[in-house]
Amino acid sequence: MAGRNVLTVPFRGGLRVDVRCRPDDDPDALGEAAADWLPGLLPEGHACSVTWSSHYRFQQVVADRLTDAYGRVLLAGEAGHLFAPFGARGLNSGIADAAAATAALSTGDVSGYAHARHRAALLNRRAAGRALTHLTAPTPWHRAAQRLAAAAAPPSALPLDQADRID
Repeated sequence: MAGRNVLTVPFRGGLRVDVRCRPDDDPDALGEAAADWLPGLLPEGHACSVTWSSHYRFQQVVADRLTDAYGRVLLAGEAGHLFAPFGARGLNSGIADAAAATAALSTGDVSGYAHARHRAALLNRRAAGRALTHLTAPTPWHRAAQRLAAAAAPPSALPLDQADRID
């Protein structure tokens, strides 16, 4: 378990559990081994069944421009930016991009759209990057900050008896 982070996300009828692997982890072996140690980390009453394990990397990229030189093509959502999946920034930004693109097309302010949404994408990339740095804790200073935040945090942001009531 050392060097790994476990993220639980409540869903109706259970939890989704994401485990951040170490670079040298074999996903298949970790999936099998997790069935032994993961139940000890889950709230009482949650069974552990590993259904998928894989390595994947987060992308943190923003297009240089969110419109072509002629203002005829607008980029929105993942066509214009990719973020680590913390805080639903990708989906929420994509929805905001689509709404802003619709407004830009109706008013003709395509350059305003491109500027405002590019700025928002850069801010979201920075915020998602900070969350990723906190999660991966690449330096001793970051690991100390991570341990301090974990010690100061309440045991659960969501009372366990309410986890199954999320719609």
